[in-house]
Amino acid sequence: MWAGADYEIDDPRPIAASAPYTFFLPSAVDTAAIRPGDLIKATIRAIPPSPEWDAERLWFTVTAAFDESVEGRLESEPSDMPRFPAGRTIEIPRAAIIDLIFADERLRTEGPKGYWDRCLVDSAALKGLRPVDYIYREEPETRADDRFPDSGWRVRASIVDPEASEVEDEGVEYVALGAVLNKDDSWIDLLDAPVGSAFLRDFDTNTWVESKE
Repeated sequence: MWAGADYEIDDPRPIAASAPYTFFLPSAVDTAAIRPGDLIKATIRAIPPSPEWDAERLWFTVTAAFDESVEGRLESEPSDMPRFPAGRTIEIPRAAIIDLIFADERLRTEGPKGYWDRCLVDSAALKGLRPVDYIYREEPETRADDRFPDSGWRVRASIVDPEASEVEDEGVEYVALGAVLNKDDSWIDLLDAPVGSAFLRDFDTNTWVESKE
């Protein structure tokens, strides 16, 4: 985290490391190519803290570029940072940039694949309270209100140790596959398995074994 007299700039790298399938940062090649006129986004926190928002993601126009940082003029209108008005200029580390738009025809390098298709997962597995031990794929549901389709994957938390009712009490959530993979990506190579597939986890070898049931 980097700080000025009345603001802090978040370091996004720990978040990206903890959520590699849902939180993506610009590549090092792209951040190194930033120059005056480009737009960049960073996460800013007010000092003292704002009463409503913990932090805000704000856009800046780059006015000067240095080796490890850039100078940016705030283009966004902060929702809850009265001491941080649009038009203010600050220095922002290149490592703090979470998004960018080149001002000319330069193309960004291709980013990592996002895993946004949905799945059903036991809340206990999504929260990391219990390991995943059974996955299966059924015909996807049709949900008109979701911008991403259902993948058909169903992800179950282990019930070997706790009682089955304890897992069921946690509930089930409908989320992006990436949110589940952030917790446990041991089954990522199975994502393209067809509808009707099912796999059990062998905890002794930490491998997935196809289930014929």
